[in-house]
Amino acid sequence: MIQYLSCVIEEGIEFMEQYWGFVVFAGVAAYFVYLVYKNGGFKNALFGARKEAEIGKVDGLPRFGVTSSIRVHKMRDTNTDENIVGIELVQKTGLSYRMQPFSLRISDARELARLLEAAAGNYT
Repeated sequence: MIQYLSCVIEEGIEFMEQYWGFVVFAGVAAYFVYLVYKNGGFKNALFGARKEAEIGKVDGLPRFGVTSSIRVHKMRDTNTDENIVGIELVQKTGLSYRMQPFSLRISDARELARLLEAAAGNYT
C-alpha cells in the first residue's frame, strides 16, 4: 500500500513538472471567467463592478488621427456593495481601439469634479 501511494505521488510530481505552465494558465483563465460571470460581463470585470447606468459621454479633440472620449458610469462594487463612479477612457484610430477603466469612490469623483471645475473656471 505504501509503495502504491509513493508511486502515485511520484507520478503526480512528474505531471506537475511537465504541465505546470498549463496548470497556472488554466487557473488564471478560470479566475478571469469567474470575474466576468460575477461582474456581469467583460467590461464590468475590468472595472470590478456592475454598471447600473451610463451617465454620459464627452468627446475629446481629435489629434493625429486619434479620437478620444470619456464615458461616465454609475456602478456598484461587487465586493463591497458600495456605489462607485466608473470612468472609461476610450481612444480609437483607424486600426486600433483602447479602453482604460477607472473606478473611483464617490469622494474621489467629487474631488475630480472640483478639479475639472477649477480648470474650466479659468477660461470663462
